[in-house]
Amino acid sequence: MKSGDRLGSKYRLLRQLGAGAMGVVWEAIHETTQRRVAIKLLTKPSEDLRHRLLREARICGSIAHRNVIEIYDIGETHEGEPYLVMQLLSGETLAELLLRKRRLPQPLAAQIGRDIARALTAAHAVNVIHRDLKPANVFLHQEAGVEGLVVKVLDFGVAKNLAAVNESLVTAVGGAVGSPAYMSPEAIMAARDLDARTDVWSLGVVLFEVLTGTRPFPGGGQELVIRIATGKIPRVSEILRHVEPAFDDVVAMCLERDRAKRIASAAVVERLLQAYVGPNDASRIHVGLAERAMALPAPAAVIPEVPANLETTMPLPDNVPAPVAPAPILPMQPWTAAPAVDTTMPLSRSSAQAQPAGKAGTAILGPGPAKPATGPRGTALMIDARAVLAQAQRSAPPPSPPPPPSVQNVERSVARSSIAPASKKRRPSPILGLAVSALVAFGVGVAIILGLAR
Repeated sequence: MKSGDRLGSKYRLLRQLGAGAMGVVWEAIHETTQRRVAIKLLTKPSEDLRHRLLREARICGSIAHRNVIEIYDIGETHEGEPYLVMQLLSGETLAELLLRKRRLPQPLAAQIGRDIARALTAAHAVNVIHRDLKPANVFLHQEAGVEGLVVKVLDFGVAKNLAAVNESLVTAVGGAVGSPAYMSPEAIMAARDLDARTDVWSLGVVLFEVLTGTRPFPGGGQELVIRIATGKIPRVSEILRHVEPAFDDVVAMCLERDRAKRIASAAVVERLLQAYVGPNDASRIHVGLAERAMALPAPAAVIPEVPANLETTMPLPDNVPAPVAPAPILPMQPWTAAPAVDTTMPLSRSSAQAQPAGKAGTAILGPGPAKPATGPRGTALMIDARAVLAQAQRSAPPPSPPPPPSVQNVERSVARSSIAPASKKRRPSPILGLAVSALVAFGVGVAIILGLAR
């Protein structure tokens, strides 16, 4: 394809915007309506890639939400290959922003995470799980006439429709497709009963990276599999000193290895993050003025190592609670002892130096002998995950994780953080006390003198 070519007698190609292992994206114009769009074409047609492209069109077409990329049309080239006509976006991906900024302030991180959670909630409402959520698949769009950024979740090519009985859960026999650094433990082990909680885990990894500038599980290959499946799960507070405790708990509950203890839905994550969204924070991040279209996810670059003194070199502004009206004074009531209620949430605050992140290319994990293979968006790895974990468990037992905080406790912490501390009770003036003592002494002296006079 070249500039000036026509597709379906409707779209004229203008310029190439990006290319990847799966295909290429062009900016095009609808010759009747003059609307500019982005068109995704396959560069190496295969039955699997055709299936992924058609599935992306079908799934995105079923999700109508502002935070999900829009699919306008689907057609076929003269050679009979499918292509997608999508919304033309302007801005950059979250992965590109992190390469420039390394990490983001808490209010902006909360806003981006909240909007991703909204997109996932819309997808989960129609029984769709994304399965490949990562910064490279989150686009920060500058929409004309709208202040700030609009978060768009992209690339539903490996999404799973839980309601489709005949749709295969995996695209490789016996394996799971995704970006290993962001995959949940059950996804990396190719579990057959994946549900919406696998996307909640991936969102937790994204939030961890956005806040700290590093991924919770660095490395790659067998080492990465072992860390995700059995290793210690770090907390944001171990790397970032200035983080709200309840915000730290939200990320920790997304990264619960036990699905029964993990936050059950993206809607709950959205509600918890809303408390930390600041006014117009997205508009403060410059993403470039040149118009760009949503391209295929590029190979994710290595996130630079976070220096040990990052907290002092890049201070974040502390959240200032909004002032509230003082509580009314209530009449005194007889004192009765109330049962003790432990509302504290002991958190691990051990320091840990940030580690460099590894590459996040798409990998295919499944049983079979280990051998190198080439996959889309980076080098793919064929790993026998269960054999790797069995060997690791024989050598060292997995550490027992600390008990996680509950969603109810986190919501109480969020509520407490938004209320200003009550004013302290005023102490009596020491001058007043001295005056009272002097008057008492004077009265006693007068009484003694009168007694002696008698």
